[in-house]
Amino acid sequence: LADVNISLMQNGEVYTSTHTDATGHYQMIGIPAGIYTIIAEADGYMMNSTGNDSNMGNMQMTAQDEMTVDFDMVSAN
Repeated sequence: LADVNISLMQNGEVYTSTHTDATGHYQMIGIPAGIYTIIAEADGYMMNSTGNDSNMGNMQMTAQDEMTVDFDMVSAN
């Protein structure tokens, strides 16, 4: 899904955010080690209540780590 806002949250505040490209891909570079929550938002869509178990809640990012986080979005209508 293109143009989804991806927010990386830390301690209830937005640490950084980005948008998906035309093919639905995104990348965040240079994120320091820590505990984060990631949120995907798009007009007319919401995160599916099932299929997002691996990206809900807190995630531990370690130094020099690479992490893939996919989202299952459904129409909000």
